[in-house]
Amino acid sequence: MARRRRITEHYPDLLDGHDAELARLVAGLDALLASSEPPAELRTAISGLARTQARRSSIAVAPAEPVWEPQAGEPEAPRPTNVIAWPGERRRGRRPRTWLRSTSELLAAGMVLVLFTWLLVTVLGSRIDERTGPLAQPDPTTALTPAPTPPGTPSTGPMSIVTPPPGIDTSAWQTYRDERAGFELKYPPDAKLTAQDGSTRIDLPFAPGTNLVEKYVTVTAEPPPAGGCTSPQLAGYQPGTIPTERVLVDGVEFTRAIIDGAAAGNRYEATSYWTDATGTCVVLDFVLHSAVPQNYTTPPPEFDAARESEVFTAIVSTFRRLEPQSNTPDQDMPQLVTPTPTEIPTPGTASPSARQGKPFPGMGKMAVVTAEGLDLIDFESGRAVTVPSESAVAFPAWSPDGQWLAYLDLGSRSIGLVGSDGTPVPMPEVPNGPFTENFAWSPAEDILAIAPSNGGLYLVTPSGDVRLLADGLVTQFAWSPDGQTLAYATTLPSGSTESASAAIFTVPVSGGEPQQRYLAEGVEIVLAGWWPDGQGILFWLGVRSASIAMDGMTLFSLPLDAGDPVKLGVMLPERAFLDWSTDGRLVMVEGEGRELWSGDKAIAICDARTGTCQRLPKPDGTVSLYPAWSPDGRLAFIRAEAPGQYPNDGEALRAWLSTWTLVIANPDSLSEQVLDAAQTGGAGVQAPAWSRDGNRLVFLRDHAVWAIDVRNPQPVMLVELAGDTALDGHGRPMVDPRQVLSWHR
Repeated sequence: MARRRRITEHYPDLLDGHDAELARLVAGLDALLASSEPPAELRTAISGLARTQARRSSIAVAPAEPVWEPQAGEPEAPRPTNVIAWPGERRRGRRPRTWLRSTSELLAAGMVLVLFTWLLVTVLGSRIDERTGPLAQPDPTTALTPAPTPPGTPSTGPMSIVTPPPGIDTSAWQTYRDERAGFELKYPPDAKLTAQDGSTRIDLPFAPGTNLVEKYVTVTAEPPPAGGCTSPQLAGYQPGTIPTERVLVDGVEFTRAIIDGAAAGNRYEATSYWTDATGTCVVLDFVLHSAVPQNYTTPPPEFDAARESEVFTAIVSTFRRLEPQSNTPDQDMPQLVTPTPTEIPTPGTASPSARQGKPFPGMGKMAVVTAEGLDLIDFESGRAVTVPSESAVAFPAWSPDGQWLAYLDLGSRSIGLVGSDGTPVPMPEVPNGPFTENFAWSPAEDILAIAPSNGGLYLVTPSGDVRLLADGLVTQFAWSPDGQTLAYATTLPSGSTESASAAIFTVPVSGGEPQQRYLAEGVEIVLAGWWPDGQGILFWLGVRSASIAMDGMTLFSLPLDAGDPVKLGVMLPERAFLDWSTDGRLVMVEGEGRELWSGDKAIAICDARTGTCQRLPKPDGTVSLYPAWSPDGRLAFIRAEAPGQYPNDGEALRAWLSTWTLVIANPDSLSEQVLDAAQTGGAGVQAPAWSRDGNRLVFLRDHAVWAIDVRNPQPVMLVELAGDTALDGHGRPMVDPRQVLSWHR
């Protein structure tokens, strides 16, 4: 019994029900060694093996017959000569005998034991190798067996064990845990998580300079479907076309498959693992998305698939089974363990319209105007709080560190201030009110600049400090990128409003005499902002007429070191029609005409110092609006069809809005991606804005704020709006994004 004790002590999983046949044979061997007669189950098992061997060698072996006792008066039947009888068996016409009574029987028993030992060593040895590892450990990423099996049906045969590839240390990785589904795994600390509908996507870094576009894993955990647990990657494949194999991860049996696909110049190499051992169908889909080299004018080198896939195997090897919880649809989304998101307190009332209880990692914080007041939503923790207001509010603005939120109370024309948890903060008294939307936080520290309607430019801190920085009627102002200087436009005193001059000044935040940078006589200046490097200023220049300005103004760029302003082009004076790339390129919507569909409006990329601009090509009969640079240099914008006739009623305007399509372009290669999914079933996309990591876009549509992952386009509604996202008579959105939301990224 020493052999069985060794198996029980060192390999308890062999007898715990994972392999019933093997457990039965081991128990039978133990009984054989402990008794003078072989058990019936052992005889049956070895008889089956004997029949199999006989078929292979063409030797007839009769199956074992049931035990029979001759009845009184019943004649004994002759025994067939070709039947191998078990020692001690009761057969027709024979008396029970003591086992191993003769030399021939002893020889026969020895042959049977040899045969059984061969069986035990063969089967048990393969299982022991899986637990302890043979001299040559099987590679968990080896090619699958060519014998096709239906998708979702694992192949038979020994299972390999998934272990981390040499050189990859997972001890410092972050942990992804799903308590509801009963598992956890680790992932690299520089990966990025995105919550999706029913799954979580983990984007992984990869070597640049190749044709590899993206590398990610999708983690899905759902109740097992009626058709059985399998990977969504197998959808669309005929049964039997994708081979599978079984693998072990920390004692949990997975099915693994490798699926290759292609679509429109793209290749997708997926390695999928799935199991329902936890009571939930857990699927890990690892995807390498690459572009066909012919897509490039100068094809880049092919990526190293083996090297890029090593992290996939390492992630799978960290899978651990937890004690499963109940599978209810109300459970929270899977959460990160390291670092643990900080839950903000909620002194106010929870907002019914926010994504409360469902974290959306990577989305930061958002303040949204609602009918009740303001919703403050922390997408990292999924918590939200409503800041109630007796009157309407607008123009919410987060401080640079996300700890404070300022907003305009439209009823009292005052500026309110709250903490990130919704707690009201006393606003210090600032003279020369009432106030408008002419306030903004420093990009560098928690200092709020305010330009009251009756003159002056003030600096205010949440602690209560108030300081006058400049006198005069400040019409607009803008913080420098480093937060050290403010630029502002002002109308100079004059006997006639129509003939008054306008000027641009800059003033250090630390204090000092304002410096005049530009003077324009008899015209109006509208400040547009700073260059990203702080070396220049943008502004529009036009006649002092709000009606005429609606048809367009000329955009100028003013270097602060020397020289005169340079003309960039004529456009509508809207800040939403301008944006800067991280490398200092300016994008603008060039084209005049107060109606958005008029003037052949197009995207132009400009050099702000030289004034040279280059239009991006666009389809005939379309206009391009609302450009936004991504952190990695892609350009998102709205493309709309020019209407055949003037939309002169609400129905016609809605029809035109339905043509507003979200487009992502690479200005260098002139390639485009049209995100049709963003407006599927909706009225049209408005005001796109990028997330900090460049993976998602937030936009307005159908009275709500939406987000879409540009790598796997599927729009998700974040929160409903109080205002209408319809268009006015000139085709402009009735809701200015600055009025209704502030996004701290």
